[in-house]
Amino acid sequence: MSGGVLVMFESNPKFREQPIDAVYVRKLIERYGHDLIAYASAHDLPLPQFESEPEMLFPTGFKAEPIVRGYTGETKHCGHFGCVFKTDRHDVVFKVTTDVNEAKFVNAVLLQRLQPDYMPGLVEYFAIVKLPSKFHGSRTYAIWREEAHQIGKWRGYDEGGKLREMYHKSSRALLEIDEYEERNRTNTKYWQFLSESSDVHEELFEDFESAFASTEGFDSLIYSELPRTSTTALLASSASLPTRFHNDATSIQYAWLMFLCMQYADKLQNMPTYNTPDDDGDERIADVSLLGQTLHAAISNQMVIADLHMGNIGETERTGTGVKVITDPGLVMILNRALAEAEPEDLIPR
Repeated sequence: MSGGVLVMFESNPKFREQPIDAVYVRKLIERYGHDLIAYASAHDLPLPQFESEPEMLFPTGFKAEPIVRGYTGETKHCGHFGCVFKTDRHDVVFKVTTDVNEAKFVNAVLLQRLQPDYMPGLVEYFAIVKLPSKFHGSRTYAIWREEAHQIGKWRGYDEGGKLREMYHKSSRALLEIDEYEERNRTNTKYWQFLSESSDVHEELFEDFESAFASTEGFDSLIYSELPRTSTTALLASSASLPTRFHNDATSIQYAWLMFLCMQYADKLQNMPTYNTPDDDGDERIADVSLLGQTLHAAISNQMVIADLHMGNIGETERTGTGVKVITDPGLVMILNRALAEAEPEDLIPR
């Protein structure tokens, strides 16, 4: 396509939100703990263990580990939006979060019954409820999910890590467009834009395939035009697009980046198990196929996981040693209006 321009977007507004406060979480548990335990009992869910401090969401020393106010001492127990508690089942944890994006995604996964068969490369979710309390205007949610470990331990310098990075950059550029369009359109026109972009993707799919297959050094192209800050969106400049689409640059960008996300998801899914060095330099098995399968399934069900950085990848007891899974999908685009507007069940206090 010729005559296009790169569109600049503001940084993700989610990062400017107030970090969750562990003191708030403790007061929340004091107020609704009995109701949450009653809910768990009534729905055959593992019982949260509220008598202990919450678990850390990130390993000590991990570069993205946030500082959270509330508990004395040096140990940090929460992430940016949530705190995790143990349950009476060793492979399930209880999470309190103010991240509405995560809550919407978990709710959409549960409503569509996508686990574990269709999205095995994602920590398994069992339930979500919306709590009556708010934190700095943000609703608070309670989630029962599978326990994860080895979070942030994958060095990611190998071929699987490179594909993960390519997917991450493409999805974050897609997210920039999505957030820009959502902020600057009415609700109806935003969903119309998504529908039009889907039509563009379907009609230009063969053009995109040709461009993807024929461009030499395509990985270098993505790296050069999608910097780590994700403040620019890539135009499909290498595709020989029909003239009728030349004035529909934003929809083409959106469709092109969606295509890239699917391509990298497929490459991850089809990558065989391999050996990779761990933090100590020892060889360790790495399997990224479930990651790819899950990313592909999400897109097929009108959701795009756009937060595939190293700190959101770990392992679970269910999947086994070396099998990489997504542990904290905080940034997700839900492209189905009914799913996006669906709300988790409310917790009804006694």
